[in-house]
Amino acid sequence: MNNKDQKHFYLKDRSGLYPGYPKPETKRLILTEAIIDTASLLQIPEITKEYELLSCFGTNGLTEEHKAAIKELKQLKEIILFYDGDQAGKEAINHHSEILHQLRLPTSPGQAGIKLSYIETPENEDVNSLWQGHEPEIFTHLLNNRKSFSFSTEIKTTESPIKTSSSVEKKNPQPETASFIDTTNPEQIIYENTELKVTIWGGIEKENLSRLKVSLHIKNKADKYKSFRDDVNLYSHGGMQKLVQNIAETLELSTGLVIKTLTDLTEKLEEYRLQERTQHIKALQPKLYEMKETEKAEATAFLKDKNLIKNTLNGIEKSGLIGEQNNGLLLFLLYLSRFFDEPLHAIIFGKSGSGKTYLQTKVSECLPEESVRTITSLTENTLYYSAKGFWKHKVLLIEDLEGVYNAFLPLREFMSKQSITKLTTDKDAKGNNVQKILTVEGPICVSGATTMEGIYEDNANRSYLLHVDESSEHLGEVLQFQRQQQAGLINETVQNSARLVLKNSQRLLKPVKVINRYATDLVIPDCVFKKLRTNMHYLRLIEIITFYHQGQRQWKKNPDGGYYIETSLTDIEWANYLVKDTLLRKSDELNGETRQFFESLKDLVQKNNPEQTVFLARDIRHAFRMHPMKLTRLLSQLESRNLLKRISSRQSGYEYEITSFEDYELLKHGVNILDRVLEQLKAKYDGKNGKTVELHTRFTSASQNGSQVQNAN
Repeated sequence: MNNKDQKHFYLKDRSGLYPGYPKPETKRLILTEAIIDTASLLQIPEITKEYELLSCFGTNGLTEEHKAAIKELKQLKEIILFYDGDQAGKEAINHHSEILHQLRLPTSPGQAGIKLSYIETPENEDVNSLWQGHEPEIFTHLLNNRKSFSFSTEIKTTESPIKTSSSVEKKNPQPETASFIDTTNPEQIIYENTELKVTIWGGIEKENLSRLKVSLHIKNKADKYKSFRDDVNLYSHGGMQKLVQNIAETLELSTGLVIKTLTDLTEKLEEYRLQERTQHIKALQPKLYEMKETEKAEATAFLKDKNLIKNTLNGIEKSGLIGEQNNGLLLFLLYLSRFFDEPLHAIIFGKSGSGKTYLQTKVSECLPEESVRTITSLTENTLYYSAKGFWKHKVLLIEDLEGVYNAFLPLREFMSKQSITKLTTDKDAKGNNVQKILTVEGPICVSGATTMEGIYEDNANRSYLLHVDESSEHLGEVLQFQRQQQAGLINETVQNSARLVLKNSQRLLKPVKVINRYATDLVIPDCVFKKLRTNMHYLRLIEIITFYHQGQRQWKKNPDGGYYIETSLTDIEWANYLVKDTLLRKSDELNGETRQFFESLKDLVQKNNPEQTVFLARDIRHAFRMHPMKLTRLLSQLESRNLLKRISSRQSGYEYEITSFEDYELLKHGVNILDRVLEQLKAKYDGKNGKTVELHTRFTSASQNGSQVQNAN
């Protein structure tokens, strides 16, 4: 370019550093005015051997990214400014030296600050022109004769170290255009300088950074009757040219003043918008909890206790979960899978009002707040436009799966692949259509509740299936707890304390690899549908239980330097106990509702006569107080699978015969292969991994202990 005033071009939203982030051990750093200057110095070994280099992006290009990088250099002793030898370069040295001085002030009395110096570049020369027209020795000479800045430690204005034409002109001061912006009311942003007052009605667009559309009302302070209104996009070059001309003509002002005002206004609005977006993103991120030393010690002792699983169950019960011992503990462990690269997921089934959301909520209250995202509705686009890291290693709680029906496709892919990508079209600053790739990254653990089991088969294949306890005994426990709660007999302090211990224990868990030496000996029942996924779910649950016991296991070192812990037979025993019900559900051709009805039907038919197999549909409807259409649907499903046979139609109703009473017992026997394999492993390894215990006894004891503590409170 022959035009010396426009030698370098940079995008407005420029980012990054050239040639890269300085090395952490940097002691002396040279800042240049332009990338081509840094590229020139990189050709000189004498420079690169002694100094690190960093390029600004023009005289106004000392960005926040530059400042952050410089601030991180703990061993830095000197910053050298090597700018162009023209007026703009000298003014930039004055301005940037003040910024860098404030950036690297001493942090304590007696501590030395960072030395700041500058090179007196020959008049109208720059680094690149010196490199092309002189020998490399000129740079050594200039560096050896660099000048140091001296800053006053008093709070007063210091004289600029470099004399420029602008500093000479200040002897005859001219009126300055001081400006400020008031964003107190985001719907009425006010900008003022000495000549103009600009009101922006309706605020600014904060979502789309490729444009800045505003509704302007501009007043000339010298003549209150002169004003200008228009809707404009401050990023439109053509629109801005017309806007400047229209404002200048309407308000009878110079185009130079209008351009300066609009430029300053745009920069202040950009800064305000960036601050608002940053605060919004921070607001979405839960504040990290800082544990006290006493809390940390309590959580550490909790993780190291040999009865960790039993104590976890007690803690969940004391936190307010009534009954649901198996489901509550299993759900808690599934939520721990958020620490893994491929988490597990959960779907909770139950009738309306059966307590499925209650189960999910109570267990989730035992998770750290920073690890949970709770929603009632989710759209496909919302998922794709999430902030970076928003879902990473988080638990997504869906109160009702019906609320995310439209987002099922990306959600299923997110659950399987732990990331989703979408190609979309957007408009650039000039209004042209451009393609953009939106990527959302996990890993994420998804948990949802629903009343309709059959609709979500694809999701169910990716998840553990939990069915809430709808028995009359469990209903009685919940009713009694509600009465005690209303009577003020429940100690909420104990509940909060139990939750806090569980939360803090999870905050102490560290990433560590788990190796299961027994994995090759483990099998899953032949009756299970979709064995590939189910097999991985079973092995992953064992991995989670092992991971949870990391405070009690020996951390061994891999040849590559990483650490791992090993699975014990007790971990497998716990996993077998908790997974059986889920495996039964995955093996059963009947859904949860139909299976529960069929087992209740068997008990009712044989209640008075064990040999009885025949019943009337009318009698069943009255006994179960069931709607006729629902009863017909359930009976039809059982008949289609040859579990029932309609033998006659009488005046009093249809008569059916139960053709199979052992189908569920056969499924249970198939699932019990897990225990048979475990017994073989115990015999094979002869207790090398320590004595295992009878978990059913331990589990029952834990449940009773939890109930006693809850009742005592």
